[in-house]
Amino acid sequence: MAEFSSDQILAKDFNAPSTFANICRVRAEEHFVVLDLGYVPPLDSSEVALLQQEPIKVSQRVILPAAVAQTLIELMTKVTAAQTAEQDEPLTPVMPDR
Repeated sequence: MAEFSSDQILAKDFNAPSTFANICRVRAEEHFVVLDLGYVPPLDSSEVALLQQEPIKVSQRVILPAAVAQTLIELMTKVTAAQTAEQDEPLTPVMPDR
């Protein structure tokens, strides 16, 4: 596998849509991992029953090959560990073979 530093990876994200999500459903298909992301606004006690009756709208679906999903897991683990430890070490992702 090739290794890249975060400075070597270019991404044109200027017009990429951003959507906030506070729920995530993950499931495995044969060779892929499917992430369904959605948002549930803060609810008051009278709205909880409605939420149990109505499905939550999925706003984003991301389908990743298993190797990319594994890389995502590793990078997210590093990021959350760095936030917990309040460290700012650069991340070097290992890109899966194509």
